[in-house]
Amino acid sequence: MSKYLSEILIIQLIATYLVILGHSYPFITPIPGWLQSTQIFIYCFHMPLFVFISGYLLIYTSQASKNNFKGFLRKRFLKLLVPYISLSLIAIIPKFYLQQYLNDSMSADWNGVIRAFLVPRENIWGHFWFLPMIFLQGLAGLIVDKIFIKLNICKAGWMITTVILFLLYFESFNQPITPWVSISDLTKFSWFFSLGCTCAYFDLLNKIRCLRPLVGSIALFLISLIWFSTCDKWHLTAVTQGALAVLMIASMLLLGTYLSEKINFNKDSVYTETFIIFLLSWPCQIVINVTAERLLHLPYYLIMPLQFLAGIAGPIILIKIINYIENKYKIHWISFLLGK
Repeated sequence: MSKYLSEILIIQLIATYLVILGHSYPFITPIPGWLQSTQIFIYCFHMPLFVFISGYLLIYTSQASKNNFKGFLRKRFLKLLVPYISLSLIAIIPKFYLQQYLNDSMSADWNGVIRAFLVPRENIWGHFWFLPMIFLQGLAGLIVDKIFIKLNICKAGWMITTVILFLLYFESFNQPITPWVSISDLTKFSWFFSLGCTCAYFDLLNKIRCLRPLVGSIALFLISLIWFSTCDKWHLTAVTQGALAVLMIASMLLLGTYLSEKINFNKDSVYTETFIIFLLSWPCQIVINVTAERLLHLPYYLIMPLQFLAGIAGPIILIKIINYIENKYKIHWISFLLGK
């Protein structure tokens, strides 16, 4: 695996673990105020980091040059929407009967079922809202990049697009448009996708190698943390939240660059399965949450590390089990359902 691709992989892995950490907080068990603040801080940037990397990869892998729209659509549908639809269908009945143990509820009428699929924030799995959004962002990004390539204005075009999408994010920050088909999330996160595309055209990851990445990462993290500590954490403005996200994205990019010098993943390593780890993390965490919080009533300082460890170790164990079953019995439908 090339060093450059290893950097991106490590950053994706960091983003995945940040999502898992963000999902490790108790649902109903009281936690100290300072701990609530850490969750808000994580939520300022963990999804923007995911979206940024998605935009970066679109340009880094030259998707607009390699693929026609039909081929790209098919690939994205199989990877993102097949898991979104299939795993939701599998979980819809168990969730309905177990909702008393969960943090949300679901109505059994057709309106509830339709909203579970067309309003991604109300999906069967809490973290699956991300999949339709990144699917639509990828399709739009491919079309826009093809246009910019044809007009020979890639760098300028993506810079202008980022500014326009930031203004849209700013205008809709306090007045979301509609949750249907990810529209509100697209207006909130698409400028990070466009920023990733812009940075890829300027070869950002390659250029920051010459810096002192660990020092820079720590410095940006401390600046972000100090700034966050001076803000009204419950009423962050669009500019503050956006700026904190950009600072922390930069910090994570530098950290990924530093770690790529220390870690060398084999291309067949289970840790390269970042997308599958993301998909399987929440089911593993919810099992531990129901057991530790709802049944055993453990304190938060035990619930959180248990959920975090379950979100990391659980998917890795499941991936190994799935690989063993599919290799032994020559079946591949499980991987298909997981978008692999």
